[in-house]
Amino acid sequence: MRIRYKSPKGNGIMTFHETATVENLTLQLYCETGTEKFEIRYGWPPKPLDLKAKDVSLVSLKMNGETLTVVIDEPEPTAAASISKPAKEEARIKLNRKKTVDAGDVVIPWPEREGALILRVMPDDNSCLFTAFGGVFQKENASASLRREVASSILANPEIYNEVVLEMSPERYCSLITQPDRWGGAIELGILCDIYDIEICSVDVKSGRVDRFGQGKEKRCILCYSGIHYDRIAFSFCPPPHTSTDMPVTTDVTNWLADDDEVLIKAVELAQKLKGMHYFTDTTDFVLKCNVPGCNWIGSGDRQAKDHMKSMGHTSLSEMQIS
Repeated sequence: MRIRYKSPKGNGIMTFHETATVENLTLQLYCETGTEKFEIRYGWPPKPLDLKAKDVSLVSLKMNGETLTVVIDEPEPTAAASISKPAKEEARIKLNRKKTVDAGDVVIPWPEREGALILRVMPDDNSCLFTAFGGVFQKENASASLRREVASSILANPEIYNEVVLEMSPERYCSLITQPDRWGGAIELGILCDIYDIEICSVDVKSGRVDRFGQGKEKRCILCYSGIHYDRIAFSFCPPPHTSTDMPVTTDVTNWLADDDEVLIKAVELAQKLKGMHYFTDTTDFVLKCNVPGCNWIGSGDRQAKDHMKSMGHTSLSEMQIS
């Protein structure tokens, strides 16, 4: 069964099984639009769909081939409310890192393979995980589509991704993860490795630990995790002494056979070099300052940051360099 939809956030086509219900339709639109509050209109003349009738089948409503109009109910906040209202507990703190590197600064020569292992630095835009992983498959502007794929997988596997695992309802989690300012983490890596049938190795800069998602798959890719940020590790061909490269990103080697442990050894070596440059954030004791004009708050650690966010509604923070 195919159903089209039109919404302020885009248009698309959804596919459902013949046993699908209004609840299945509603959950899928959560993922597609990234919002919980909306009205669905169908038929001609357009009439509202009763979203409380969750168990009504879409077949009985003759939805196959229908085009739905999605009306999003999200009133714009007033200026006063946006200043004084505390942020929701589920909001994520927007952090600006104190330390960044240029791609050319982090090169691990690999003469045996006539090139070098390098760090491809991702933007600090809260979508670094999705951008880093999307680049493995040369996906441009991959964040939005990968977020939707993650949300769809969560809703399709309620026995795995339940409220206990997600620490909130699956519907709420999917609504949040499809937003561009929501960070991804271990849950998303675990889902993406299955969707794309590739092992994802996440190398932690501070500890040198390699977390592996999707073990047993034929191919692997490698990401670099620095506490609050993900970058992509890639191989680039370059001439001796293999200490620099000017090859474009499109020529990168970004996946390897899963039994190629030599690349993991090189990746850990790269992480050690980054650690020496203090290219990581320790979220247990890092020092932060608030970027909101007029607020002079300074605190330490993730807990104090969240407390400030809840009490004041300020989510733009920067890590401070303490020397």
